[in-house]
Amino acid sequence: MYAIGATAQEIASLANSKVQLCTTLDCAVATAQQSMKHGDILLLSPGCASWDQFENYEQRGERFCELIGCTS
Repeated sequence: MYAIGATAQEIASLANSKVQLCTTLDCAVATAQQSMKHGDILLLSPGCASWDQFENYEQRGERFCELIGCTS
């Protein structure tokens, strides 16, 4: 799990798994990609709103797609 934003620390403290604290979505994606192997899948699965970084969930999803190179 890569936790971002204002609630990252709180989410990380509640998680019962390995958590990497990241400041931004860009940082989280870059960090995840460094440890990925061929065939791995990176999933955006928000645990809460990200008003501290994005205007809405559409903008967050669009940024995620830009970072990983989504195709339409």
